[in-house]
Amino acid sequence: MRILLLNPPLRRTENAAELQKMGRDDEDCFRVPIGLFTLAAQLIEMGHEVKLCNHALTPWTASIEEAAAMRPALAGITCVSRQRMTVAPWARALKERCPDCRIILGGVHATFLYQEILQRWPEIAHVAVGEADLSLPELARRMDAAEDLTGIPGIASRADDGTLDWVGPAAPVTDLGALPVAAPLLPIRYHRHGAGVPVQLHILLFAGALGSEGARAPGGSRHRRVGDPAAAARHHPGAHQG
Repeated sequence: MRILLLNPPLRRTENAAELQKMGRDDEDCFRVPIGLFTLAAQLIEMGHEVKLCNHALTPWTASIEEAAAMRPALAGITCVSRQRMTVAPWARALKERCPDCRIILGGVHATFLYQEILQRWPEIAHVAVGEADLSLPELARRMDAAEDLTGIPGIASRADDGTLDWVGPAAPVTDLGALPVAAPLLPIRYHRHGAGVPVQLHILLFAGALGSEGARAPGGSRHRRVGDPAAAARHHPGAHQG
């Protein structure tokens, strides 16, 4: 099954220079959430054809056309608050070109406003509430097997009668080392940071060494996610180069 994972455009514009300036003014605004890499790795290992796109600085039409050309069966879009004004029209444009594509949102903004999103944005079929490490692969598995898509823990959906389908949060993944590492599976370009440690790996090692407090999602509880920095480093090319 073809699956698109997307960090969407920051603004609805065709002006590439405008987007590049936004990126220069705030470098954090265009970075891909690390969770998307882990999700991509899981979906690839399940046998799906996965494309992970960072379109934060991509002009509007070019972004939509690239996504539509893939003809995805499932599109997962990250949505934090600064992206809220572009996600709905972007999803609508993709649905116009790929009407059979199911679209799921994830991210902090989507997590805390999943009911409002499903009520107001008909192009969005699902919202991953909280971490999607278990829930998104399960949604993809059921879609691929043509099984019932309701009642998936961690996934809020719009039922056929328009009501909310929500059975509660997915179980937390407390050991990040149990998840597949994206580097061997995806063509990731690294930026150097510090003593030869790639930026993305540096962030992952920092979170793994100290543990990371998960945000309290609706219906969930705060928990700690802990990874193994040494194991992660072994899977990332160039991690030990000084």
